[in-house]
Amino acid sequence: MDKVKSVFVSYSWDNDEHQKWVLNLTNKLRTNGVDATIDLFETQNGTTNLNKMMIQGLRDSDSIIIVLTEKYANRANKFEGGVGFETTLSLPILKNNPNRLIFILRHKENYLNAFPFHYRDYYAIDFSDDVSFENAFRKLLYHIAEVPLFEKSPLGKMPILQPINSNSAINVHETIESG
Repeated sequence: MDKVKSVFVSYSWDNDEHQKWVLNLTNKLRTNGVDATIDLFETQNGTTNLNKMMIQGLRDSDSIIIVLTEKYANRANKFEGGVGFETTLSLPILKNNPNRLIFILRHKENYLNAFPFHYRDYYAIDFSDDVSFENAFRKLLYHIAEVPLFEKSPLGKMPILQPINSNSAINVHETIESG
């Protein structure tokens, strides 16, 4: 049996709507076989040491999903609050094992505003348009499972190619296909 993948979700508390969106994403991951966790699962059980929870989440999870928004970027860049603390914790992961970090973009305007300085050159799965949610979610599941989304064709043999006489009216496509 395949090992269940564990995921810690890092996000900023932008507003109630955003927090609900992240909660719904986390629960959808769980219903799809991913052991996803979020701070709200821990804090509802009583007094919680948030720093300990963040350390354990980043240290012990197979992957860390980072939900990028403009507020997240601002807090990460200034090392403010929980996002700032998680940023500090994520820097060694970024350096030593960047594949553990999965960036998802939840920002409709200039996407660069949602990337903290140190994440700017990394790919993010685009969750900014709710209409495309299912496609983005599928990409996320494949990424978590470490399964390629697209099949890569095997490398074929290069056809024997001959120079084409400039006086000929030969169609280049026909020459390659018939070679």
